Amino acid sequence: MKILRKYICLLPREKKESQVGVKVVVEMKKELDLIKQFCYIQLQVLKDREMRLRKEIQETTLQMEFITSTIEKIGTTTDKEEN
Repeated sequence: MKILRKYICLLPREKKESQVGVKVVVEMKKELDLIKQFCYIQLQVLKDREMRLRKEIQETTLQMEFITSTIEKIGTTTDKEEN
């Protein structure tokens, strides 16, 4: 509404209705383009985060498998020494 009032004051009376409509549409398009651009940036940030988290999960899984196998080997070695 502020944008509309701002432009109405600047225009001659006979041109107010048609030109105000055009100016408002242009301003709204600019704002929508900015929102769209922001959304694309946020989407890329989330994709990057997802890739980082997937990589961390993969590394964690490998570490868990290594530690589990090490524990099993130690347990097997200890069991043989006790017998």
